Amino acid sequence: NAEFWVFHLATDSVVTVTATNYKPTSTSNSAPILDTVLNPAFSVYAGTLVPLGHDDVAVDPLQPVDPDTLDPLPSLTDAGPPGWVYSPHDGYRDTVNNSYFGQFDAFANWSMANASGNWSQVSYVSSVSTTPCSGASCGTTTTAGYANAGHVAGNNGSSETLTLTLAAGDYTIAVGGESGNSANGAGALPCTNVNGATGTSGACTGARLYATVTVAISAVATTTTSSTTTSSSTSTTSSTSTSTSTSSTSSTTSTSAPPATSSTTTSTTPTTVATTSTSTSTTLAPFTDAPVSGKTLILKTRAGVPARSGLTMTSKDVTITLGAGNGSGDDPTTAGATVRVRSAAGGFDDTYVLPASKWLLVGKAGQNKGYKYKDAALQAGPVSAALVKPGKTLKVTGRGAGLGHALGVDPVPVEVTVTLGGHRYCLAFGGTSTWKADKLFKATNAPAPASCAP
Repeated sequence: NAEFWVFHLATDSVVTVTATNYKPTSTSNSAPILDTVLNPAFSVYAGTLVPLGHDDVAVDPLQPVDPDTLDPLPSLTDAGPPGWVYSPHDGYRDTVNNSYFGQFDAFANWSMANASGNWSQVSYVSSVSTTPCSGASCGTTTTAGYANAGHVAGNNGSSETLTLTLAAGDYTIAVGGESGNSANGAGALPCTNVNGATGTSGACTGARLYATVTVAISAVATTTTSSTTTSSSTSTTSSTSTSTSTSSTSSTTSTSAPPATSSTTTSTTPTTVATTSTSTSTTLAPFTDAPVSGKTLILKTRAGVPARSGLTMTSKDVTITLGAGNGSGDDPTTAGATVRVRSAAGGFDDTYVLPASKWLLVGKAGQNKGYKYKDAALQAGPVSAALVKPGKTLKVTGRGAGLGHALGVDPVPVEVTVTLGGHRYCLAFGGTSTWKADKLFKATNAPAPASCAP
């Protein structure tokens, strides 16, 4: 089984996670420990799962089927977008053509729900294992603007370490064992173990091996951009806990967390880790505002199923430009971008980061034909695609639980601001609109606003 820990970062931090073989002094059945060796592996994800989440619940069935024909159906929460060509570890589950033994994925995003109907997804950041990484996230992942190696090759030994730069927020660690050996089983009850000694038949399925997990944290050094000086401060906090694991980091591992069998205290309760803050002063160039008209805005939600949330915004306006163009401070391939969706009436104001690593030029450098953003696996956030073409198109699409809008009340008007470097495209969708409570908001043919929202 994979065991899970969560931690909270109060500020952007450099985090080092270490999992090391642990040799207990005795088993729960008082048998002496002759030898235990665990070869650990683990994965780190942004976000946390819902309390008491597990595989195969009503809102997130492991293998959904038609109740009349029993034919397999697409996953209610983890199906890819229309036309998606599935591949292993792409962050989706193709339940029509594949059978799954569990929802956990060591190399991609994955989700869980609980019996109360609450659903959540964690986003893959990185992993360390001797088993080679497979899937779209094995190269470089970007989380809230920080790039990290998508996978680090393990040393096939009794200790593995992974160092990441992470933004403030909540994170999950899944730790398992790729291999191991025990000269005496360390199970919760007497059982048949690997050296042939017998106990109560069927009391457990195998030897239990242990690992100690340590998380060390230091604040990210920050450069003051208004002068040539640099200041930083760090504090390091280590938390150690012990748990058990014998299964490999495969995408078919069940995620039901077994009770701790070690005498060492274990916990999956989030713990806030305070780090010393760094004070900086920064001088920013003023934004260049560009109010443009909006063709369509569609916001979708589904009560109890955040994964069904959706965002589509399209502008067709001849006044759309690329600001200062390719290679400038307005070029998102180097400066990145953000999308802000705000409604005072609806009570939401959300900004989504679109990191530079996901942007590409349309055409060749210097041609200024446009920019396109692609993040089908939602590695950097809920925005899956964006397109900017001068004199033609500005479009943003997104989906999933990472979207923050709510539709309990009519949100009209809804303001959308797309910022590329120092260039802001501003839209305000009101007037011709349709609202269905907790389901849909659609607005069309919005004129350009007089000015951008503050």
